[in-house]
Parts: sequence; structure tokens; C-alpha cells
Amino acid sequence: MFFARSTSLITAFITFERCLCIAVPLKVKSIITPTRTRYIIASIFFFIGVSVVPIYYAISLGEVFVEDRNRTLYAIVYRPGGQDVEAVCFALTEFAQLSSFVLVIVFTAILIRNLLKKSRWRREAAGLGTSRGGHGAGTPAEFSSTQTITRAAEQETGAPTQADKSANRDRRVMVLVLSIACIFIACFLPSASNLVVIILLPDYNITGRYKNMFQVTGAICNTCESINSSVNIFVYYNMSSRYRAEFRRLFGKERYLSGIDGPASVVTD
Repeated sequence: MFFARSTSLITAFITFERCLCIAVPLKVKSIITPTRTRYIIASIFFFIGVSVVPIYYAISLGEVFVEDRNRTLYAIVYRPGGQDVEAVCFALTEFAQLSSFVLVIVFTAILIRNLLKKSRWRREAAGLGTSRGGHGAGTPAEFSSTQTITRAAEQETGAPTQADKSANRDRRVMVLVLSIACIFIACFLPSASNLVVIILLPDYNITGRYKNMFQVTGAICNTCESINSSVNIFVYYNMSSRYRAEFRRLFGKERYLSGIDGPASVVTD
């Protein structure tokens, strides 16, 4: 639960940061600084820790007399005031989960919209520059001729233009963000649905009438949340050349790619 809730809030923060990178690229470095990022990540872990740790005090193992078997067995029991503590912790953790779930959806929608708008603007600007390049409208003659020759060479050799490169980069970013967001939404959708059932059905808890179903669905939700917490590293490694290069640098894989004495070579997309 600790890592699942932490991952959800960190995912929401990362999505927000990327949204700022597209919306206000000139101000993002002053808004999201390394020091602020460290404080935010530390605050997330502290908040989730404070919300989760008291649960281990509220519930414990104790002796319970079972009339059907006429025996005393060990079962999960609440300490004095444990139900109140569990209710508060449950409210905090589920608030973190639902809020991060909604924020990821909202920030992803804003990010995709801004990326599409930016790509469309680049294509229009590139087309406008091509139409004016041969006539030198609004630009010096030498720059206009150089720009025209460069575009002609690119078209003749089949090389991608600068607008195409920018559009391809934007598409890769969109695919990466959509992949992370879709994985997050798919993995946390069972937990969100389970939370709605908990709110609407009073006997749907660990000691209530539907305790068996609660335990089964809880195991499924925990598995999905664990998958979300561990699968992102593979997505970033396969889709981000910068992340892949940094991963290889940290774990020493570049030495095996370039040899012992030669300089390390990093493969980029």
C-alpha cells in the first residue's frame, strides 16, 4: 500500500511537470526546481507513511471464540479505538489514490492538447517559411537563399526536415505519456471501483458479511497496484533514449558496450 500510493502521487507530479514543460517552457525551470522537487517527493513519502503506519497499530491478531466450531481461534481483531484509527487512515490513503487518479487524467488531457497544438503550429510555421523562403520576404537575402538551398537539399536527399524532426519528437513524447497514463489508469481502475463498493456497501469490509469477497478483490487490487509500481521502468527504458543512457551510465553498462579503454558510447533514438 505504501509504495502503491506513493507511486500514484509521484506519477501525478511527473505528469504535472511535463504539462508545465509544454504549457510554459520558459518558466518551468523557475517553477519546478531540483530543491522543490526533493521537498515534494519527501513530502509525498512522509504523508503516505503517516497515513499507512497507524493501520498496523489498529489491527492485530487475537483470540476469538467461534461458536460454530466451539473453539477459540486466532483471528484479526481491532485494538481499542482501532476502528477509528483505521477509518482515518483509510480516508487519507483513498483520498491520495482518487486525487492522483483524477489529476493524472486531467494533466494528461491538457498535455496531449498542448502537444497537438504545438505540433500544428510548427507545421504551419514551417509551411509559411517555405512559401516565403524563395522570395526573401521578411528575411535577409543571404539567409533566405541559404534556407531555400537547405530545404531543397533535404527534399532531394529524402532527409527529414526540422519540422518533421520536431513533430516526431512530440509524437514520441505523446506516446510515452499516454503509455504511462494508460498503465496507471488501467492498474488503479479496480481500486477505484473497489472503493466505491466499500462506500456504498457497509458490510463490505475485512470483518463484515462479504469479507471473503473483500479479501479476494483486495488481493487483485494490490496486484494491479504492484504492477503499476514496477512496470514503468521498462516503459521508460524502451521509449526514452535519455533514460536509457542514464540507466546504462548508473549501472555500468556503457563499459561493456564500448570496451574497457575506449570512451563510452550511448545509443540514442
